[in-house]
Amino acid sequence: MSSFNYIKFLIVFILLIISIRSQFDYTEPKSQWKSPCSDGKRQSPIDFPANYTNYNNTPFVKISSVNYGENMSGLINGTLEIQNNNKYRLSPNGTDLGYVIFEKKGVNYRYDLKDIYFHITSEHRFNGLSGDIEMHLVHVKNNEWISSKNITDLDTENSYLVIGILMKVASSKDHENLAKFNIQTKNGPITDFNITKFPPLRKPFLFYEGSFTTPNCDESVNWIIVHNLEKISKNQYDYFRSWLDTTYSGLNNNRKTQPIKSKLYYQFYPEQSITPIKE
Repeated sequence: MSSFNYIKFLIVFILLIISIRSQFDYTEPKSQWKSPCSDGKRQSPIDFPANYTNYNNTPFVKISSVNYGENMSGLINGTLEIQNNNKYRLSPNGTDLGYVIFEKKGVNYRYDLKDIYFHITSEHRFNGLSGDIEMHLVHVKNNEWISSKNITDLDTENSYLVIGILMKVASSKDHENLAKFNIQTKNGPITDFNITKFPPLRKPFLFYEGSFTTPNCDESVNWIIVHNLEKISKNQYDYFRSWLDTTYSGLNNNRKTQPIKSKLYYQFYPEQSITPIKE
């Protein structure tokens, strides 16, 4: 073998090894899923039970307002990409993606939008019912804003707020907002995707304190799971599935549900009522 061919072979071999090592494995237990993943006190995701007597429905948390994007319009452009650990994310253009005002125990906090991730199938479940896709709007606490408002942080153990939206193939028509991802092209561009359609300003939701669903499984997350399934078309699901298969080859990028060790809250408005989600 010539020195040129040998170098070429070595480069290909190294790239192959890097590719294999970067393949994130959701199978537990593995060395990646060390403590607190393996023995934590409040791990995510969970399967919300249908017995609502287990829930506390007194006012505890809510999304007070949303302010996404430069013009508060919620319109964010960007592209879809595969990032570290093969997380599937929306990569919005710009650094100032906006924020939500999150009220907990009567105290307001500002959480800035950081990332948008997708999981197939859903990680959270409603009494065993899973969604075909789960979208996570990941926000990080803005401590400078809290200090500037002279607010005493009564929730110091939590630094993140993740809003989860489950999607189900249940429509012959494309989900109009999701269609703006242009997922069929696999690399965008995304045009006029309206994030404000998803945070539960006037929608019932489930709340608990949990963790990230990938290592290091940090237990510092306020979880809000919107209690309705967004209806998408089979074509839209197939586009996402095809995108996922570029890395996972038919597997899913969702963590199995964990034992429930946190208090559960069902938050809704006076004019609303609890309606179990059914298949």
